[in-house]
Amino acid sequence: MDFPTPNGWKVNIMLEELIEAGVDLPDIKVKSINLQKGEQFTEKFIKHNPNQKIPVLIDGETSIMESGAILQYLAEKYPTSLLPNDHSKWEVLPWLYWQVANLGPVFGNKLSYTRYMDDIDESLKSHPLERFGTEANRLLKVMTVNCLSINSYVVIILR
Repeated sequence: MDFPTPNGWKVNIMLEELIEAGVDLPDIKVKSINLQKGEQFTEKFIKHNPNQKIPVLIDGETSIMESGAILQYLAEKYPTSLLPNDHSKWEVLPWLYWQVANLGPVFGNKLSYTRYMDDIDESLKSHPLERFGTEANRLLKVMTVNCLSINSYVVIILR
């Protein structure tokens, strides 16, 4: 179950990466959930995700909520080099958890104040914008320094 949000995109990107890695995935049905209409609050949806958020992965009788858990589930179910199956997986998983616990929420909160709260007085937004902006910059430094140290790269596009 998907909706055009970063958490939904993560799962779509993972599926594309698995295909690119040569995994023969079963037929996948993507069901869009209209958050603006409140479809995440329906009894049917809550059965799969009591937290009432997207994404949700339904695989047979198994329902998995939370983007990080879905990514790990897919990586373990369809083994590729995306998630090593030896001790080096512990170089990958902490970054997954770091993203879902830090980078995603901070950027999401900052975006809320910059894009979706036009009707709120600027004086009420100044503290959250400063707080989330400072933390976003700190997190980008953490990511950049650590990715550069392992000969990887990060592309950051500022608009």
